[in-house]
Amino acid sequence: MGNWVKENIIYNPFVVRYKSAIVIMIKIIIAAGLLIYIVNRVNLDEIITAIEGANLIFILAAFLLLAINIYTQYWKWKVICKKMLGISNRKKVLLSLFYGFSAGSFTPARIGEYFGRAIIFKNKSISEITVATFIDKSIPLIIIAFIGALASIVFIHFYYKVTIFITASLFIFVFVLSYLLLYLVLHPSIWKGAIINKVKFSKRLSLLVEKLTVVKKIDKNITYKVSVISFLFYWSNMPCL
Repeated sequence: MGNWVKENIIYNPFVVRYKSAIVIMIKIIIAAGLLIYIVNRVNLDEIITAIEGANLIFILAAFLLLAINIYTQYWKWKVICKKMLGISNRKKVLLSLFYGFSAGSFTPARIGEYFGRAIIFKNKSISEITVATFIDKSIPLIIIAFIGALASIVFIHFYYKVTIFITASLFIFVFVLSYLLLYLVLHPSIWKGAIINKVKFSKRLSLLVEKLTVVKKIDKNITYKVSVISFLFYWSNMPCL
């Protein structure tokens, strides 16, 4: 299966010859999709009316928070690109992020963001960018799931008047589960070797194994930095909640 994919897709003369044209076509599709999304979702009259009646200080504060929000996402993606993909070009990293934003805005569950980020990196495979993007997304999800779980327990305790024993048990369960997840995230050597070794025995996934070598570059340093930046990202969004 792996050789078939290589011969018929990756090394296909048509794909190799028209690679630039294919990339341009994908860019056009993303641009067109984004334009259609904006036309259908954004009402210019409502925006103008809202701005005219809004407090200038609040508008400036919103733009400041937006800038901080985008920068923290760029910072996080830059760390991952440098450590996992060996890419340190800031311009390419920033363009990759915005291509991802554009492609994700009009696709279900923002799935297009995984492919959008890969466009600017011509020497990297989509699978490598997908794994890196997954790491970029998964750590913040763990954080928000932990905070959301704690908030839900507090809500259940006060709204439904459950006993302190049930509340304490739920807290302990969430903390233990979160600790295990955090331990696995901060110690990737525990699971990444096992996953790659198991996949190696499948001929159909042999090509995938080659592309997943980027997983080996995940280490404690990356996960720690991404976790800290993710906390800063959510902290910067707190005033918007």
